[in-house]
Parts: sequence; C-alpha cells; structure tokens
Amino acid sequence: MAVQSFLTVRSMVDVEDVVSIVTFNSRAIEVCKMQPLADCATELETMLGAPAGGTLFSPALKMAHTLIDQGLKSPSEVRRTHI
Repeated sequence: MAVQSFLTVRSMVDVEDVVSIVTFNSRAIEVCKMQPLADCATELETMLGAPAGGTLFSPALKMAHTLIDQGLKSPSEVRRTHI
C-alpha cells in the first residue's frame, strides 16, 4: 500500500514532517491537519482498516484543496510535498 510505504520511508529519515491527510470512500475524512507525521501514523492506520464504501473523489479533492490553501497561508511553517 502506497501510504504505508510512505510512512515507513519517512519514519526512517531524521526529519520533522508535518502533514495533513484526507482519506475517502463515499465521504472525505480529515485524519489529521498540519500535525507531525508520527502523530498521524497511528490514526491513519486505524482509518485504513475501516470498512470501505463507494469511492467519490470530489469531497476529498475539495477538502485537500482547502488544506493546501491553508498551508499556503503559513509558508514559513511548512515545506510542502503533495502526493
């Protein structure tokens, strides 16, 4: 799974990543917002184990766009990498 691979690789590097994560199926869920990656990893693993539903991209893309816009308002706090 791509998310697990990302979490594994980033946890091996001595950096202090701050991330926002949106998961989605038939609705979008903000798992974490501008939090250290290590703090989000446990929550994300729990969310990824939840039952799946239909896939609607629009709510998740709208939420991700909002989170990116909010991050752009505080550029000194964040180095952005969007996956």
